[in-house]
Amino acid sequence: QEGCDKFCSFCVVPYTRGPEFSRSTESILEEVKFLVEKGVKEVILLGQNVNAWKYKSKRGKNWSFGNLIEEIAKFENIFSIKYTTSHPLDMDMELIKAHKNIKKLMPYLHLPIQSGSDNILKKMNRKHSVKEYLKIIEKVREFRPDIAVSSDFIVGFPGESNIDHENTIRLIDEVKFSSSYSFMYSPRPGTPSAQSSDQVDENIKKERLHQIQELLKKHQLKFNEEKVNNKMNILISEKNKKNQFFGKSPYNQTVIIKNILNSKFNKENENHKNEICYVGKIKNVKIIQAFQNSLEGLIISENKLRN
Repeated sequence: QEGCDKFCSFCVVPYTRGPEFSRSTESILEEVKFLVEKGVKEVILLGQNVNAWKYKSKRGKNWSFGNLIEEIAKFENIFSIKYTTSHPLDMDMELIKAHKNIKKLMPYLHLPIQSGSDNILKKMNRKHSVKEYLKIIEKVREFRPDIAVSSDFIVGFPGESNIDHENTIRLIDEVKFSSSYSFMYSPRPGTPSAQSSDQVDENIKKERLHQIQELLKKHQLKFNEEKVNNKMNILISEKNKKNQFFGKSPYNQTVIIKNILNSKFNKENENHKNEICYVGKIKNVKIIQAFQNSLEGLIISENKLRN
């Protein structure tokens, strides 16, 4: 999915990339099939507002984003499915239920809200309220209690008051995001908010951003620490010069695999011939330590866990 029809007052995407456009179901499934035949095990669906994807086939079938994920999950060799970025206005029940019913869809949702203040959301032209956003999170967690929720925050948007800032802090404490991106507002030429006369002082923006980021870091670390001693299926994606292997947890956390318990792997590791063969493989990993931005784990068996 490309483009955007939302016209948030801070964003240039509708002007630079045009209106929302969805690729056809057929072209997406053909590409997935091609990739699977090449050995790909993970599919990440991308778009400016990827959950706005919809398509009407030549036979007249109306496809929703949830339908598409369900169809991709039918490929036997696909291990995991992810998608980003989502817009709250496009989170329908079919997609929410998919997080419960489709095991290959990872328990991770990146759903930007940008601010915890209804006043600022209105100025941003987000077309939803804080209450409506929270209802979506509540419903998603009802269907998938362990889901990791991340977000985006713009700090110091024109007209943002201390009360608006405090409301954002309150929202963060209520949702307890697993991770988030946060930035100071900066004007984008040609956007409505860039013309606003009530720009926030840079020093105030820096102070508010520091407060927001410290709070987000606190919740992220707590979320990571809750995964210690958990066993997860990890798709190993790369290896660095220190012979550390890396992958992503189902919750989108970076997992560092420093030591290997499996004797077969140790033997291969000593030979330095077959190390690369572990990249692209799915391993059963036990999480032994949590950090601010990552986890550390050990491979505990050759076989992945059963769903």
